[in-house]
Amino acid sequence: MKNIIAPNSPADDFRPQNNQPDSPFPEELVAEGYKTNDRVDLSGGLGRNMLKRARVSGAPPIYLDQRQFLVLFILVCHGLTQKGLPAPFPVLGAPFLSGAVILKGIDRFQELAGASLSVLANAIDADIARVVYALREKLRKNGLNPNLIETGPRGTGYRLSTPPANVTVTLLRSHHPLGDPRGAPGRA
Repeated sequence: MKNIIAPNSPADDFRPQNNQPDSPFPEELVAEGYKTNDRVDLSGGLGRNMLKRARVSGAPPIYLDQRQFLVLFILVCHGLTQKGLPAPFPVLGAPFLSGAVILKGIDRFQELAGASLSVLANAIDADIARVVYALREKLRKNGLNPNLIETGPRGTGYRLSTPPANVTVTLLRSHHPLGDPRGAPGRA
């Protein structure tokens, strides 16, 4: 399943800042309080050996482990669902998702996808906090804004802090390690 909200092309490869006057969504940035205006392209699948990566504002891809992919996938789907945009998997909830809600979303998604992964079995809120920390560190090490994953007011959880129209999601369905038996990631 592929959800394309905003097309990505070489011309779109830029690193916008919140204060850019020509930002495509300045009103939404202010109204929703987003911390970034980054474009995010998340791709991957549920298989343990499947390629999982995120590209942020045209930077080189950030490769994710299964836990990081699942948490980011839930946050991306939540942002899309909150705005009434098509999402590969609807995630309802408050503006920020607690660790417990993220874990329930991951369990529901795996159940619907027919996958049984133990990477977050018996996980608790603190485990989600560690995954979010690791994701932010990967962003930081790649020269990207770690505030892309925003922490809400005390105790409320996390959200993807960019306008949902800046997000694309590609779920890979093949069980081949690279997504497609020919070696190139397949598009669902």
